[in-house]
Amino acid sequence: MPYFVGTCVLLAIVYVLSRTGAPAGCSTVPGAVPDGFDIDAYREERLAATPPNIIECAEASEGESQEACHLPQDHRYQALSQKGITLWMTGYSGSGKSTIARALEEKLVLEYGLHVQNLDGDNVRTGLNRDLGFSPGDRAESVRRVGEMACLFTGGGVITLVTLVSPYQADRDAARQRHEEQGLKFMEVFMDVPIEVVQERDPKGLYAKVKTGEIKSFTGMSKDAPYEPPPNPEINLPNYKMTVEESVDMLITELRKAGVLSGGPTNPMGLPMPSGFAGEFLEDELMVKPSEHAKKLAEAATLPKALITDIDVNWLQVIGEGWAAPLKGFMREGPLLQTIHFNSLLIDPFNVTGATAINEMETNWNDYWTRARERVSISVPIVLPITGYTKAAIEGSGKKAVSLVDKDGRTLAILRNPEIYENRKEEI
Repeated sequence: MPYFVGTCVLLAIVYVLSRTGAPAGCSTVPGAVPDGFDIDAYREERLAATPPNIIECAEASEGESQEACHLPQDHRYQALSQKGITLWMTGYSGSGKSTIARALEEKLVLEYGLHVQNLDGDNVRTGLNRDLGFSPGDRAESVRRVGEMACLFTGGGVITLVTLVSPYQADRDAARQRHEEQGLKFMEVFMDVPIEVVQERDPKGLYAKVKTGEIKSFTGMSKDAPYEPPPNPEINLPNYKMTVEESVDMLITELRKAGVLSGGPTNPMGLPMPSGFAGEFLEDELMVKPSEHAKKLAEAATLPKALITDIDVNWLQVIGEGWAAPLKGFMREGPLLQTIHFNSLLIDPFNVTGATAINEMETNWNDYWTRARERVSISVPIVLPITGYTKAAIEGSGKKAVSLVDKDGRTLAILRNPEIYENRKEEI
């Protein structure tokens, strides 16, 4: 009986609804837009009304930067061994944006092993922008959406290639501003190709359709669809005078200068700094400043001494001048065995895995947790042999440092936290 009553009530509700019709003021046609509705004005209104109190995590402040909710940008870049950047490639249809971007992406991924994402005008219109047409308002919205997506990729450390006609300077400037607000690198690349050349290329047959009247409004070909060339692009690429390979090489050169092909610090030419560089060259860190000589010599006088040979003096100079980077002293047993058996050293120069001092720590064969992800080539063992007498003097002194002196008794260096281990002369 309860089931029967429930069925009767349900049928009654359906019957009543079927007699009442649609609510007043609502369209009966799915997806219909009310007459006079301005979608562009609506977008502007909603964007201006974005809630200012969005908070991604408890550590962030209301209405302020949400950086506290994410992995620090420099830490992310160092772990990925590359930096994020957006190359915004703009120009007429047929100016070579997609062709050059594909070739650039292939070279960066396959030869350099980098993470690259191409946001192309055609592929984003099959998904992200599939609801947009080609009116000025829709074009502006297309650029805005792609600009926001580019910020996400670039912020994640990806080299992002945007290939959009993006005809209006104001829209491109807005995309640039969004990057600048988030501290992200942005470079505008102008495909500087005359309209006559792209009409001749016409890779998709679109210019032919414009001439026959099949397409009424087309960027650069009609008054209602102008193209505004960028007045000051970071890169001007007249690729109609260049091969694809030459164009790609030019872009890679600019990326290298921007320092994005490496995750760590780079010099003004964009080349990676030496392993272990952390704002100061290794030789500047190891060499005693003239103003501190007297103080260090006084300290050395209180320490046990280790006599070093002329060969050892040469190795000391190699270390002190940074030629054996990342070594900051003679090798401990762990680094020595790596050098002998692997011709390389594990390093963590940016403390990505918390092992930045892995080659300065006392060798511990039971430590299975301290790990570094990178290796640098070093095949020559750089060690300091000592006598049994010196070993006893060091171990009996109770000091945490040793004074290194030459055959004339001159103090040349102070070796801190020494590690004494068996002389592996047969292996070396």
